Amino acid sequence: MTQIKTVGPSTLRATIRALLDRDTGPWVSLYAPVDRAWNKTPTNRARLRSLIDEARDQAAAVALSAPDMEALLAPVTALRNAPRFWQNNLSGVAAFSAPDAHVALRLPFAPTMTAAVDPLVHVRPLWRYLEPNGTFYALGLSAGGVALFRGSRHHMEPVPLDDGPTSLDDVLQFDEHIQSLRYHTKTPPGSGKGGRRSAIFYGHEDAGDRRYVKEGVLRFFRALDNEVRAVVESVRPPPPLVLAGVEELRGLYRQVNKYAHLLDEAVETSVIEPESRTWDADALHRRAWTVVRPRFDEDREDARNRFEAQPERTAANPGSALLAATAGRVEALFVAERPRVWGTLNDDRHAVQQHDERAPGDIEFLNAAAVRTLQTSGTVYVSEAAEVPAGGPIAALLRY
Repeated sequence: MTQIKTVGPSTLRATIRALLDRDTGPWVSLYAPVDRAWNKTPTNRARLRSLIDEARDQAAAVALSAPDMEALLAPVTALRNAPRFWQNNLSGVAAFSAPDAHVALRLPFAPTMTAAVDPLVHVRPLWRYLEPNGTFYALGLSAGGVALFRGSRHHMEPVPLDDGPTSLDDVLQFDEHIQSLRYHTKTPPGSGKGGRRSAIFYGHEDAGDRRYVKEGVLRFFRALDNEVRAVVESVRPPPPLVLAGVEELRGLYRQVNKYAHLLDEAVETSVIEPESRTWDADALHRRAWTVVRPRFDEDREDARNRFEAQPERTAANPGSALLAATAGRVEALFVAERPRVWGTLNDDRHAVQQHDERAPGDIEFLNAAAVRTLQTSGTVYVSEAAEVPAGGPIAALLRY
């Protein structure tokens, strides 16, 4: 029976890593984008049927008899008429079938149409999602409320602050003086949500009152900082924290912050949905990722620099990189996204033979090297061909 799983960007990497541990092939690996329109289910099922036919044509390449291939394809074929598989919001699907494993994934992104039959799971369409996630947090600060988000290279999701304050009212609801000062008479009625006055923190003309309001905001931010640190300080390695919002609020939060990994760079505006007045997670993700990306790219650049500085600990052609990955020696693998390299691997003799075109019994070297690197806790970096060190389609920094 096929396991059907709905995965998000934050769970995909762990799901695929668990699948790679089941190293018994041959594997049928199919990927397809999904059209979300309500009347496009027949189109989506037709795409899957086309991929099944394409996989069937590859039986000879892995020396599978027709009955054995049909046995591998049967669980995948059944997905065409599995209502649960096509329900609700999904952008793509992936199906993997081996003699003792049948897994189908509902994906939050649209993969390239791919059908592969190989001794190993084919993960090429997922390469960029298998890079280090780049976990970070973003704290949105606005007069109407605050929100904490957990982000990665591909995704951002809200993190509940169940035990802490989310607005100034939560902390100062019994302070009548603060309440009167927050809603200054210069703010016209009806300008806020639901006809309420919009919050103004620094609109009062009296300097003493402005100072009183400022102290109230700082009290709020101290309580908020305690709750935020309870979340982010439990993560290892410590993730960067990005502030989002107007400069005034960011400056006050920095005065009370005690988290060592709060970044100086910030998202300098509030990214709010105009109708719901809640934080726009997608827009916040795009802006926050531009802030944190250079920090996560440092690891890639460090690996590249060590590759260039330590040629004795490198492998720079498909065959040698695959052999090193199979032996568990690859710390970081740089691989080009597009080219395919075919050949055979003899584990017993620790030997490879590369072919210009696919021949019966061949494996795809770049996919195999990526799989073996991930299986042994190495890191895979996907690059354009021109950006791979040493100018080839693949390059490996070795552990020893």
